[in-house]
Amino acid sequence: MRRFGTAIVVWAWIGCLVFARIETRAEVSDRTRLALETLYRLKGPDPELNPALQQTAARIADQLQGEPEWVELVSAFHLKGRESGLIAFAASHPDSPQAADAVRLALNGGLPATFQPWLSSNSPSTVGLLRAMAASTDPKCLPLVRPLVLETNRSLQIRSLAIGVLVSSSEGASHLLTLTRSTSFPQDLRGTAEGLLRSCRWPEIRTALSVKAEGPDRPAPLVLPPLEQLLDLPGDPQRGGGVFRRSDVGCSGCHQVGGDGVDFGPKLTEIGAKLGKEALIASIVDPSGGVSFGYEAWRITRRDGEELLGLVASETEDELLLKQSGGSPVAVRKTDIVSREKQSVSLMPSGLHENLSLEEFTDLIAYLASLKSRGGPSQ
Repeated sequence: MRRFGTAIVVWAWIGCLVFARIETRAEVSDRTRLALETLYRLKGPDPELNPALQQTAARIADQLQGEPEWVELVSAFHLKGRESGLIAFAASHPDSPQAADAVRLALNGGLPATFQPWLSSNSPSTVGLLRAMAASTDPKCLPLVRPLVLETNRSLQIRSLAIGVLVSSSEGASHLLTLTRSTSFPQDLRGTAEGLLRSCRWPEIRTALSVKAEGPDRPAPLVLPPLEQLLDLPGDPQRGGGVFRRSDVGCSGCHQVGGDGVDFGPKLTEIGAKLGKEALIASIVDPSGGVSFGYEAWRITRRDGEELLGLVASETEDELLLKQSGGSPVAVRKTDIVSREKQSVSLMPSGLHENLSLEEFTDLIAYLASLKSRGGPSQ
């Protein structure tokens, strides 16, 4: 009885902290942080068994909606009926470590139709939500994004991001592989799809893609001339920029030039000032021969058996942020990690040049060599 009475006093105290009239934003932040700390200390293994504590958590959540701490509170106390807010958070904060959790929580709410209005346009919010959905790696996303891939009235960016969501789970990657084998698969997406499948974390998918690529209808791969001859071929930087941006080549799906493209691999805005033509050729032909510092691939195995493959974007004492192909970040708690292995092979697939003509390849090298300043290609 005494313990129950103490709990009532503490909950009342938390309420005073959160709902008292406060003069400054800094004071609100400090008081709310203190209330949250107290609330988490009171939380038992199943907070739903404590209605009074849940009610207090819900009130604090109302004060925090739209903040990362709000997503954590909704998750920790199993707060219901917040699917729309979670989707809004994910769409507007796709780079937040909590964005993936927000998507998973919204999907677990059992109302997938809530996502539809957010996925029905080509707006920035749709872009943000698709990025967060890819980061969630939740197979429940698949029925929501499958139709987007084939909707030709949608922008190329939206359809490419939908492919990124598919390839974030084994079920979606298998479905995407089947789609690419169809003659009706959009040609402007084929390079993006095959590039993401080549770098996905499931070896059986990569093997199946290689078998498909070696079929009788595949054109003969490009065989490069000796390096001395290759270096003498001038190439056209302007045409090479077009090759770089082509979806079937996939360079801009992992690299940025002057802010354009996906922030995943090294930024290439000034790559021509850092590497000569010989090194640029080697980086495409044999990407695993010299992986840039900070862009080493890591394979993370979680306690639930799921494997993640990507680049470590940041790391704290408690968690690491893993950036996957397509640029989607996934926050992984260190207590959930069973193993963590640095990979000797680059996430950039080898053999990308084999799908180009010799002229296209030399144009691409000329374009990369011209990138020497933040102002763009050198003239």
